[in-house]
Amino acid sequence: MWIVQRLSEHKEWTAAVVLLVVLVVLSIGFETLQELLVESTGENFQPVVQSLFGELTVLGFVTLVLFVLSHLSPFEKLSNTLFSESDELSEISEVVHVALFIVILVYIIQVCVLVHAALIKARDLETLEADCVDVSAVTNDAAKEMQATKKKRNFWQIIQGFLRLHRAKNRLAYASLRHAFTADKVQEESS
Repeated sequence: MWIVQRLSEHKEWTAAVVLLVVLVVLSIGFETLQELLVESTGENFQPVVQSLFGELTVLGFVTLVLFVLSHLSPFEKLSNTLFSESDELSEISEVVHVALFIVILVYIIQVCVLVHAALIKARDLETLEADCVDVSAVTNDAAKEMQATKKKRNFWQIIQGFLRLHRAKNRLAYASLRHAFTADKVQEESS
């Protein structure tokens, strides 16, 4: 009970300490997410992650400058001159500050989604590469899938058959392109 009484006597200090704790927790959370993103991203996508954090640094600096400027007395004088109100320009800067925050969030989400999609595509290509070394085996598998799809009777079997057939078609296309590319390289080297 005495803690509540002491805290109510020093509301400003209590609010400052609570805000400081929240900022520290948010900073630790951000650092943890940054570390997780850097560690989970492969070497090929490290430049994307570095660009992300570089942009965040620039936007953070712009936001800090905007915040500091909006709390200086010349800013109030400029607001009085332009709008005949001392706090109008501060309110506008707060709107810009919120807009910058939203831009940062959208940017982070966009980069994370694109990196995730690229990682999935890279994994799919690695799987295709491993599966498509032997073109004749891929061709035989595609033919078997086509025959098996024709024999399906119920709706779900047909859908699953078409999905497998689609994967077989992608493997066949990849194997054909790979074979043509490697055959051209072998022919160039032998000439």
